[in-house]
Amino acid sequence: MKETLIAPFPKEVLLEKKRPRVRSVVGMPKEDALQENRICLTPGTVEVLCKHGHEVRVEKGAGEHIHFSDSDYVQAGARIVNQAKEAFEAAIVVKVAPPTLEEIDLMSSGTVLVSAIQVNHQTKDFFLALGRKKISAIGFELLTDEHGEYPIVRSMSEIAGNNVLAIAAEHLSAIHGGPGISVGGITGLRPTRLLIIGSGTVAECAARSALGIGASVEILDNNMTHLRRIKYSVGQQISTRMLSPEALKEALPEADILIMALRLASTEQAPIITKDMVKGMKEGAMILEISIDTEKYVETSALTSHDRPVFIKHGVIH
Repeated sequence: MKETLIAPFPKEVLLEKKRPRVRSVVGMPKEDALQENRICLTPGTVEVLCKHGHEVRVEKGAGEHIHFSDSDYVQAGARIVNQAKEAFEAAIVVKVAPPTLEEIDLMSSGTVLVSAIQVNHQTKDFFLALGRKKISAIGFELLTDEHGEYPIVRSMSEIAGNNVLAIAAEHLSAIHGGPGISVGGITGLRPTRLLIIGSGTVAECAARSALGIGASVEILDNNMTHLRRIKYSVGQQISTRMLSPEALKEALPEADILIMALRLASTEQAPIITKDMVKGMKEGAMILEISIDTEKYVETSALTSHDRPVFIKHGVIH
């Protein structure tokens, strides 16, 4: 009798899935600085980090001001922690505002910190605290690319420059208690006159926005090379002049909006717009000082907040 061989069917066997080794632990604490709504990591960024084998700890509620829920971060692969201490104990800590001395105490020895540092505005105790913990601090504002540019600072400047006209239009409107000025150019009426002090990224973006709605733009700077560059970059005819007391005396009384977007060298003195110059501006004009948190270039300026965004001095909106 001939024997028939039957091939056996393969059986399914559950094999243990090898988990990728955690390369680094990244912590993102909740921002506690006054009215700081920015965050370092979106859920999309967290997903990329997790797919590359990193563990990401996000403090509970860290993204709520920017409309990212804890659930969004969990779905991206993050681990939600209830205490700030758990996020600060990570090998790499990312945050927007510089850490306080209390937050530095929460960090582990040898932590890598990625945040704004604002070197010129920190105390000796701040750097001593970093040194005691052997923390390697990387400042956003100090990062440069292969061209020697500051990409993070440029991004922030682009945001400021693109939004400055919208902010001015809002507070110059009668609805918000302003003089009822319509920002831009309207047939039969003199266009809004925008005076920009400085010719960097903020000035370039603000000038583009103003020209796009028909406003007239004049830019003053103390660097001729920068003035040539911005005329070329904007690609439209704009008025440029070297910054001087005489130029300011002529331009300020005619300006509807003054944007201070200048960065002086450390050897130069600020403010450059005096109280008497502000008094000479037209009633209902507006001053927007972009870098008031780092340097004061207008004598009558003061730091404002989202709760109290404007104040009026000598008839001029600040």
